[in-house]
Amino acid sequence: MAPMHPEQVAATEPLLGSASAASATSDNEGDEERGANSRTPTAPTAGGAASLGASLANILISVLGAGQLTLPYVMGQCGLVLGILLLVLFAGVAVYSSELLRALATATKSATYGDVMAKTLGPQWRGWSNGIVSLYAFGTAVSFMIIMVEELHRIVDFFDPMRVHASVPWEENKRLLLVLVTVTIVYPLSLLRDLRALRFTSTFGAVAAVYMTAVVWVYAPWRGGHTMDVCHGGEAGTAGSEAGIGSDSWSGFDGRWVGTDGSAPPQPPGAAPPRLRLWPESAASISAAIPLLSFALNSGWAFVPIYSTMRNPTPRRGSVLIGWAHAVILVNYLAMASVGYLSFCDGVMDNVVDSLPTTAVPVLIARVALVLQLCCGLPLRFHVTAGVLLRPGSGSGVEAPERGERGGCAALFGSWRWIIVQTGLVSLSLLCACTVTELHIVIGLTAAICASCIIYIFPGLAYYQLVNAKPSAAVAAVVAVGV
Repeated sequence: MAPMHPEQVAATEPLLGSASAASATSDNEGDEERGANSRTPTAPTAGGAASLGASLANILISVLGAGQLTLPYVMGQCGLVLGILLLVLFAGVAVYSSELLRALATATKSATYGDVMAKTLGPQWRGWSNGIVSLYAFGTAVSFMIIMVEELHRIVDFFDPMRVHASVPWEENKRLLLVLVTVTIVYPLSLLRDLRALRFTSTFGAVAAVYMTAVVWVYAPWRGGHTMDVCHGGEAGTAGSEAGIGSDSWSGFDGRWVGTDGSAPPQPPGAAPPRLRLWPESAASISAAIPLLSFALNSGWAFVPIYSTMRNPTPRRGSVLIGWAHAVILVNYLAMASVGYLSFCDGVMDNVVDSLPTTAVPVLIARVALVLQLCCGLPLRFHVTAGVLLRPGSGSGVEAPERGERGGCAALFGSWRWIIVQTGLVSLSLLCACTVTELHIVIGLTAAICASCIIYIFPGLAYYQLVNAKPSAAVAAVVAVGV
């Protein structure tokens, strides 16, 4: 990958970059107004300094993450056959939506998602689009915290699998661990006015996402390494040891499930054994699962700033970027969804990592990496939401002093308004995460309201306005999917 230049910060951290880049491009109000009233494509922008490979990596970074953890649950709701078909279908729709955004960004010479909407649908749409993106960021932050609740609890359980110290406070209320981590790590990072020091975590997050897929594969109930004992992923001794990583001398490395007495956990009284579903049982289960697919495949909010910083962003290079990125994403998602579901069937949890053994060292590494990734990703989400709340019309990001404007705490953390808003956002997210325990509900609502607009509805409407022509069937279908 090519070295990252300063102008590539927006591409490295699209959530943060979309806000900061918006302020830079909104200074030229005359060009913005002409772009908003123009209906004919203009010459493509010259682009930035990022290579095609660097841009591809940035797209993968922006998409891979928490969304993939729910994919086995989606298969359980839709059935394996329909679930795989829907995953491929929605990946195709995401490719087409990205192509629309590529054409819009090229024609309007836009560097952010908000710029695209403002220059095609009108200046007031910058506020609407920034508001949707900020709401999406806040909903994502809540889902991150819900994931952290279980992962923190299971990390602690790894070091005390027999519950010798069952009287500790977090055994009575596991949310106390989330409160502790939020107050000591997430909140201080969220107050910082400059998060460029966290940009290294993007690459770490992408590596962690691929590692979690590998862990799900390794701990699937393989039989002899060639066939799978379907629906038996939760049974003692069926995972890990047959994958070639087991060790009888170190019980923490063999992947066995351990109960309070050292045995495999018993099934709840009257509970039916997990079973494989190839097709959905009801239309309601499909409608509940579809938003999770949109969430997992949402690259719309990040694509424009990444594409705008790519060197020589011709239509062909843009299409190659979109095609390769979604091909890699789809392969990773198909692996996670199919193997994760076949391991646990309809007994899989809405976060597949929670279905993995608690006492396995590779799984512990995955959980620690996931928590670290989320701790560093949360401040980025809070920055986007706070920036829109403080400057709703411009989407210019952080309400904080410029470099050298103030000293001391103000130079590090920003204005008092910024600190108050961030305190409120972190507290509200923590309250929501401690109140709502189902991950699929939070992600589903966030995707149904926000991701649908970002991926499907807004790009389609903007393209209609740009070409000023009769809607094509393909664009109409994309908008219809969002609605």
